[in-house]
Amino acid sequence: MKETIITLLKLSDIDKQIHQKRDDQTEIPDENQVLTAEIINIENQISTKKVELNDLEILKKELTNSIQLKTEWITTRDESINDLRTQKEYQAAQKEISAAKKEIKEKENQLAIIGPKIDTLSTESLTLMEKGEPRVAELRSKIQENNKIVSGVDTELDVLNNARNELVSHIEEKKYLKHYNHILRKAIPAISLLENGICTECGTRVLPQTINLLKVGQSMQYCTRCKRILYLHEMLEEAKVTEQP
Repeated sequence: MKETIITLLKLSDIDKQIHQKRDDQTEIPDENQVLTAEIINIENQISTKKVELNDLEILKKELTNSIQLKTEWITTRDESINDLRTQKEYQAAQKEISAAKKEIKEKENQLAIIGPKIDTLSTESLTLMEKGEPRVAELRSKIQENNKIVSGVDTELDVLNNARNELVSHIEEKKYLKHYNHILRKAIPAISLLENGICTECGTRVLPQTINLLKVGQSMQYCTRCKRILYLHEMLEEAKVTEQP
């Protein structure tokens, strides 16, 4: 009976690994979606700032060029105004020059507003890139690591399942395996350490008689509450597996 429990301990260790691998198959793609969403959010923020900055730079250039052209036009118009023959032409020219000067003033006011905005956006864009680009690189690296894990899971599961089948073949009393599998469908692990008279999985105190029978090793003992198969520390050592979580 002791050998059967030790075999079940080894089986439980493998089942724990199989459970983790199957979790990886479902949880890692979900995690990658979250990581990808964060990357998209960071890149969109940086892109938005760059577009806003570029639009303002273009507007600044357009306004500067317009002011320069209009200033040159005023200079030329001023030089030719005295050559006008009639008072009406002179007044019309003065009116055009006045309108041009007003337009220049309006555009200069726009430039005065745009300048600080460009400075602010430049600072914000630089800050976003300094913080965002390393974070994006970190996220992409994590996604790549996750993809490597997922790509190897099927192979690892094949190895674990083969090892599991080998262990199962050594269990002669199938009723114990049937009970183990029944518990496994509801809870992992399906086997529990008995420590200081307590089932460590559900916290139920076990009768002294149960402890003695387990020590003798002639019959399988179960927790009265969670129905897990019970084992002792020395069995864990003989099975050479890690303690069940």
